[in-house]
Amino acid sequence: MKQPKKCNSFVVHDTGVAAIGLRRWLYLALGWVFVGVAVLGTMLPILPSTPFLLLASWFFVRTNPALSDWLMQLPVFGSVLHDWERHRAIRSSSKRAAYLLVLAAITGCILSREMSLPVIVLLCVLGAIGLLVISRLREIPVWETENS
Repeated sequence: MKQPKKCNSFVVHDTGVAAIGLRRWLYLALGWVFVGVAVLGTMLPILPSTPFLLLASWFFVRTNPALSDWLMQLPVFGSVLHDWERHRAIRSSSKRAAYLLVLAAITGCILSREMSLPVIVLLCVLGAIGLLVISRLREIPVWETENS
């Protein structure tokens, strides 16, 4: 079994799959695209940022681990990535915030009354799917969040 290698503040599991040539440039581009989408996700309640951060980190680890390390150092995104790297889960406070943001966005749109009924129904269906996805995420046990 391969030993994980240390990259500044976190452990990167060496997959042995370093991208080279054209694939490297494609992975770098995709990593930056997903960072951009994650930034949008911090501003738009319907768009989650965590999955896109995880994808960006995956692409960066295979092209330039320093970029993945940079993501881990960011104040907004770093804690989410650290939690996922360590526990494969999110904090319960993040989960509650996600629930509230999705519900607030849907409620705000419905109360604005500037949308047609089919759009409102579509928004409710998409919101329900989002809430289902959020509910399926594992939470970090309380005693582990106090120690990290």
